[in-house]
Amino acid sequence: MIDSRINSTEYEDFAKGLFKAFLDTKHRNSEGNYELYKGLNNLEKSIRKQIKRKGKNISLWFRFFKGDTLATDINNIKKHTTLSTTTATNYAHMLECMEIAILPDSGLEIHFS
Repeated sequence: MIDSRINSTEYEDFAKGLFKAFLDTKHRNSEGNYELYKGLNNLEKSIRKQIKRKGKNISLWFRFFKGDTLATDINNIKKHTTLSTTTATNYAHMLECMEIAILPDSGLEIHFS
């Protein structure tokens, strides 16, 4: 698997905005979930256009903070922010990751593979 970091504060700021808006909806709002997923999908489409790897399926993944050893993709975010499809532990962990990611100098990184 080839992966690369997207070095763009514009994309990182956009992702932080999505996470903050989701957290501000008190998490249990289906409209908040929809806006988060729609925004993440749009971010992925924008990055696909920028990268222009024809015939290759590109997916984004995130490191939420410095030292984050997980590679969390959009499907993981969807799965772990929907209470009906995740455990309370995974849900709480995802919210905590987002809370850390929106802090200044958190170290949020966006990668593609």
